[in-house]
Amino acid sequence: MKSRGRLLVVEAFEEDFPGEVRNTVKELYRLYRDLVKPQGEEKETILKREDTLAALKEAGFKVLKLSVKEFEWFMTREEAIKYFGFKELPLDIPDKIWVHDKPKQVTIVFAVKE
Repeated sequence: MKSRGRLLVVEAFEEDFPGEVRNTVKELYRLYRDLVKPQGEEKETILKREDTLAALKEAGFKVLKLSVKEFEWFMTREEAIKYFGFKELPLDIPDKIWVHDKPKQVTIVFAVKE
């Protein structure tokens, strides 16, 4: 990217998921990769916000703004079964869980290439 080029990242990082379901969400991603053998998503994971910000800094970006947008979206057990392509969930999860593209919130990072 050219100097002074701008970058916008809107992502659900690990910290954006409620603490009580964070490990369950990570386990669902692992099971999805291991059991379903997804096409093109075999490296899908949930990144840590601090790791991503460190990588941007290392790549020469300066974060101009960091904010969080909250949502009221959730995924039910049945929706998770359908989304991940399971016949049943291989682990116990709450009746409502924030997973994949329906997190409780997302982080918005606006950065510029120095």
